[in-house]
Amino acid sequence: MGKAKKIVIQLFVFAAVIVLAVFIGGFIGKQISAHRAELKKEADTKAVLARMQTIKVGDTIPDHELELLDGTRVMLSDFIGAGKTALVFFSPTCHTCFEEIERLVTNVKTPEDFQHFVFISSENPRLLVEVRDSYNLLSPVLYDHRRKFSVQFAIESFPFNIIINNNRQIEHIVVGELGDKDIQNVLHANQ
Repeated sequence: MGKAKKIVIQLFVFAAVIVLAVFIGGFIGKQISAHRAELKKEADTKAVLARMQTIKVGDTIPDHELELLDGTRVMLSDFIGAGKTALVFFSPTCHTCFEEIERLVTNVKTPEDFQHFVFISSENPRLLVEVRDSYNLLSPVLYDHRRKFSVQFAIESFPFNIIINNNRQIEHIVVGELGDKDIQNVLHANQ
Protein backbone atom coordinates (compact mmCIF):
# COMPACT_ATOMS: atom_id res chain seq x y z
CA MET A 1 0.00 0.00 0.00
CA GLY A 2 2.81 2.40 0.82
CA LYS A 3 4.47 1.82 -2.56
CA ALA A 4 1.18 2.38 -4.44
CA LYS A 5 0.54 5.60 -2.50
CA LYS A 6 4.05 6.82 -3.33
CA ILE A 7 3.46 6.15 -7.06
CA VAL A 8 0.12 8.02 -6.96
CA ILE A 9 1.78 11.01 -5.30
CA GLN A 10 4.60 10.97 -7.86
CA LEU A 11 2.06 10.83 -10.70
CA PHE A 12 0.10 13.70 -9.16
CA VAL A 13 3.24 15.83 -8.78
CA PHE A 14 4.29 14.96 -12.33
CA ALA A 15 0.85 15.94 -13.69
CA ALA A 16 0.90 19.20 -11.70
CA VAL A 17 4.34 20.06 -13.10
CA ILE A 18 3.12 19.35 -16.66
CA VAL A 19 0.01 21.53 -16.17
CA LEU A 20 2.13 24.33 -14.72
CA ALA A 21 4.64 24.07 -17.57
CA VAL A 22 1.84 24.24 -20.18
CA PHE A 23 0.32 27.26 -18.44
CA ILE A 24 3.64 29.12 -18.18
CA GLY A 25 4.57 28.16 -21.74
CA GLY A 26 1.24 29.43 -23.03
CA PHE A 27 1.63 32.70 -21.15
CA ILE A 28 5.17 33.23 -22.43
CA GLY A 29 4.06 32.28 -25.95
CA LYS A 30 1.31 34.93 -25.86
CA GLN A 31 3.80 37.54 -24.66
CA ILE A 32 6.22 36.66 -27.46
CA SER A 33 3.41 36.72 -30.05
CA ALA A 34 2.23 40.12 -28.82
CA HIS A 35 5.78 41.48 -28.97
CA ARG A 36 6.26 40.14 -32.50
CA ALA A 37 2.95 41.69 -33.58
CA GLU A 38 4.03 45.04 -32.13
CA LEU A 39 7.38 44.84 -33.97
CA LYS A 40 5.58 43.95 -37.21
CA LYS A 41 3.19 46.89 -36.78
CA GLU A 42 6.14 49.23 -36.23
CA ALA A 43 7.89 47.86 -39.33
CA ASP A 44 4.70 48.16 -41.40
CA THR A 45 4.23 51.73 -40.19
CA LYS A 46 7.80 52.64 -41.16
CA ALA A 47 7.38 51.05 -44.60
CA VAL A 48 4.11 52.85 -45.28
CA LEU A 49 5.49 56.20 -44.10
CA ALA A 50 8.57 55.74 -46.29
CA ARG A 51 6.28 55.27 -49.31
CA MET A 52 4.03 58.16 -48.35
CA GLN A 53 6.77 60.72 -47.68
CA THR A 54 4.09 63.20 -46.59
CA ILE A 55 4.25 63.16 -42.78
CA LYS A 56 6.68 62.19 -40.08
CA VAL A 57 7.05 62.36 -36.34
CA GLY A 58 7.84 65.96 -35.37
CA ASP A 59 5.71 67.55 -38.11
CA THR A 60 2.89 69.86 -37.10
CA ILE A 61 -0.61 69.01 -38.26
CA PRO A 62 -2.23 72.10 -39.79
CA ASP A 63 -5.46 73.34 -38.28
CA HIS A 64 -8.33 72.60 -40.63
CA GLU A 65 -12.05 73.08 -40.92
CA LEU A 66 -14.05 69.87 -40.66
CA GLU A 67 -17.72 69.12 -39.99
CA LEU A 68 -19.61 67.54 -37.16
CA LEU A 69 -22.04 64.89 -38.32
CA ASP A 70 -24.90 67.40 -38.14
CA GLY A 71 -23.11 69.63 -40.68
CA THR A 72 -21.78 72.19 -38.19
CA ARG A 73 -18.36 73.45 -39.24
CA VAL A 74 -15.62 73.20 -36.64
CA MET A 75 -11.88 73.58 -36.47
CA LEU A 76 -9.65 70.63 -35.67
CA SER A 77 -8.01 72.74 -32.95
CA ASP A 78 -11.36 72.77 -31.11
CA PHE A 79 -10.76 69.09 -30.30
CA ILE A 80 -7.11 69.20 -29.25
CA GLY A 81 -6.69 68.83 -25.50
CA ALA A 82 -3.90 69.77 -23.12
CA GLY A 83 -2.17 66.39 -23.41
CA LYS A 84 -2.18 64.01 -26.36
CA THR A 85 -4.91 63.49 -28.94
CA ALA A 86 -5.24 60.54 -31.32
CA LEU A 87 -6.54 61.47 -34.76
CA VAL A 88 -8.14 58.27 -36.01
CA PHE A 89 -8.66 58.26 -39.78
CA PHE A 90 -11.15 55.49 -40.54
CA SER A 91 -13.74 54.15 -42.94
CA PRO A 92 -17.14 52.78 -41.92
CA THR A 93 -16.57 49.88 -44.34
CA CYS A 94 -13.25 48.81 -42.78
CA HIS A 95 -13.33 45.68 -40.59
CA THR A 96 -10.09 46.60 -38.82
CA CYS A 97 -11.58 50.02 -38.05
CA PHE A 98 -14.45 48.30 -36.24
CA GLU A 99 -11.95 46.27 -34.23
CA GLU A 100 -10.18 49.49 -33.28
CA ILE A 101 -13.47 51.08 -32.19
CA GLU A 102 -14.29 47.99 -30.10
CA ARG A 103 -10.84 48.12 -28.47
CA LEU A 104 -11.28 51.81 -27.73
CA VAL A 105 -14.77 51.35 -26.25
CA THR A 106 -13.38 48.52 -24.07
CA ASN A 107 -10.36 50.52 -22.82
CA VAL A 108 -11.82 54.01 -22.41
CA LYS A 109 -14.15 54.41 -19.46
CA THR A 110 -15.26 58.05 -19.19
CA PRO A 111 -16.88 60.45 -21.67
CA GLU A 112 -14.05 62.91 -20.97
CA ASP A 113 -11.42 60.34 -21.97
CA PHE A 114 -13.21 59.60 -25.26
CA GLN A 115 -12.59 63.23 -26.25
CA HIS A 116 -8.88 62.43 -26.66
CA PHE A 117 -9.68 60.18 -29.65
CA VAL A 118 -10.98 62.14 -32.64
CA PHE A 119 -12.36 60.04 -35.51
CA ILE A 120 -12.11 61.52 -39.00
CA SER A 121 -13.64 60.14 -42.20
CA SER A 122 -14.65 61.37 -45.64
CA GLU A 123 -17.37 58.72 -45.98
CA ASN A 124 -21.09 59.47 -46.09
CA PRO A 125 -22.04 61.18 -42.80
CA ARG A 126 -25.13 58.95 -42.47
CA LEU A 127 -22.83 55.90 -42.38
CA LEU A 128 -20.66 57.63 -39.82
CA VAL A 129 -23.69 58.27 -37.60
CA GLU A 130 -24.65 54.59 -37.88
CA VAL A 131 -21.17 53.47 -36.84
CA ARG A 132 -21.00 55.96 -33.97
CA ASP A 133 -24.41 54.98 -32.66
CA SER A 134 -24.03 51.21 -33.12
CA TYR A 135 -20.82 51.18 -31.06
CA ASN A 136 -21.99 53.84 -28.60
CA LEU A 137 -18.83 55.72 -29.52
CA LEU A 138 -18.54 58.85 -27.40
CA SER A 139 -15.51 60.23 -29.27
CA PRO A 140 -15.94 63.15 -31.65
CA VAL A 141 -16.55 61.93 -35.20
CA LEU A 142 -15.67 64.53 -37.83
CA TYR A 143 -16.57 64.55 -41.49
CA ASP A 144 -13.74 65.42 -43.88
CA HIS A 145 -15.76 66.81 -46.78
CA ARG A 146 -14.17 65.82 -50.11
CA ARG A 147 -11.06 64.59 -48.23
CA LYS A 148 -9.72 68.14 -48.10
CA PHE A 149 -7.94 67.43 -44.82
CA SER A 150 -6.80 63.80 -45.10
CA VAL A 151 -5.55 64.15 -48.70
CA GLN A 152 -2.62 66.16 -47.32
CA PHE A 153 -1.30 63.01 -45.72
CA ALA A 154 -1.81 60.63 -48.68
CA ILE A 155 -3.26 58.00 -46.36
CA GLU A 156 -3.29 54.63 -48.13
CA SER A 157 -5.11 52.41 -45.66
CA PHE A 158 -7.41 52.50 -42.68
CA PRO A 159 -7.29 52.82 -39.80
CA PHE A 160 -4.49 55.34 -39.78
CA ASN A 161 -3.69 57.00 -36.46
CA ILE A 162 -1.72 60.15 -35.75
CA ILE A 163 -1.04 60.92 -32.11
CA ILE A 164 -0.35 64.61 -31.55
CA ASN A 165 0.41 66.85 -28.60
CA ASN A 166 -1.43 70.03 -27.64
CA ASN A 167 0.60 72.00 -30.23
CA ARG A 168 -0.62 69.60 -32.97
CA GLN A 169 2.92 68.21 -33.28
CA ILE A 170 3.06 64.55 -34.32
CA GLU A 171 4.45 62.32 -31.58
CA HIS A 172 3.55 58.90 -32.96
CA ILE A 173 2.01 57.36 -36.07
CA VAL A 174 0.29 53.98 -36.18
CA VAL A 175 -0.70 52.33 -39.44
CA GLY A 176 -3.45 49.90 -38.52
CA GLU A 177 -5.40 49.77 -35.31
CA LEU A 178 -4.21 51.34 -32.09
CA GLY A 179 -3.05 48.77 -29.57
CA ASP A 180 -3.96 48.76 -25.89
CA LYS A 181 -0.57 50.31 -25.14
CA ASP A 182 -1.19 53.18 -27.60
CA ILE A 183 -4.60 53.87 -26.08
CA GLN A 184 -3.21 53.81 -22.55
CA ASN A 185 -0.38 56.19 -23.54
CA VAL A 186 -2.92 58.75 -24.79
CA LEU A 187 -5.05 58.36 -21.67
CA HIS A 188 -2.09 58.66 -19.28
CA ALA A 189 -0.82 61.78 -21.05
CA ASN A 190 -4.16 63.45 -20.28
CA GLN A 191 -4.41 62.67 -16.57
